[in-house]
Amino acid sequence: MNICDEDEESIVSKMVGRKIEKLEHNSYVTDREVLRVENLSRGGAVRDASFTVRAGEVLGIAGLVGAGRTELMKLIAGIDKRSSGNVFVNGQTVRNHNVSAAIRAGIGLVPEDRKKEGIIKERAVKMNMALPSMRNFTIAGMIGKVKLNRVAHEVMSDLKLRPLNIDKTIGTLSGGNQQKVIIGRWVAADAQVFLFDEPTRGIDIGAKSEIYNLIEKTGPFRQGNCCCLFRDDRDYSYF
Repeated sequence: MNICDEDEESIVSKMVGRKIEKLEHNSYVTDREVLRVENLSRGGAVRDASFTVRAGEVLGIAGLVGAGRTELMKLIAGIDKRSSGNVFVNGQTVRNHNVSAAIRAGIGLVPEDRKKEGIIKERAVKMNMALPSMRNFTIAGMIGKVKLNRVAHEVMSDLKLRPLNIDKTIGTLSGGNQQKVIIGRWVAADAQVFLFDEPTRGIDIGAKSEIYNLIEKTGPFRQGNCCCLFRDDRDYSYF
């Protein structure tokens, strides 16, 4: 192959062994406010951050290391304690703001380090998917396998998990497929706000395109939810 005779699209196709589908942009944005952040602060890391995200909207938040990007995300997700400010989901204040309160309010985080913070690698796909919403699959303290299997199969089929095996150990999957399971976790939990921290870090270019397709087109945004995409650069060319 003479690289001088190839364009970027053909080079990428040869690298991954298939043609990468180009993202066709469709707007799902409505006027309904889903997430509102008001004067959110924590020490010197985040100061008076305020913004709103509407239903169907993808908000990109970029910043270099030390700029407060990750700290802002952790405040919204309830991981770190805020010193002042408020977070609202569908007009309701997230009270006693911690991780549990954020999840109950409908905030779901897809972390950057999925192997350390996003999955239990020895457990099956379906169990990893169900982690934040396990109560929805339990009856008298026992896991209802029929419902869990049905929901897991539906969600992971929609997100194009390959191979579609919900009993497969998640640690054996590729990075892109692990990311799909984490996204599916919040789809199954009916999250209203999806927080993506470097969602394509550590996955190949073919899977990257697929993940961005899922962020914009699949599941969450057709249901009128919203997304905040946190990155350390401004490369939002897929959007």
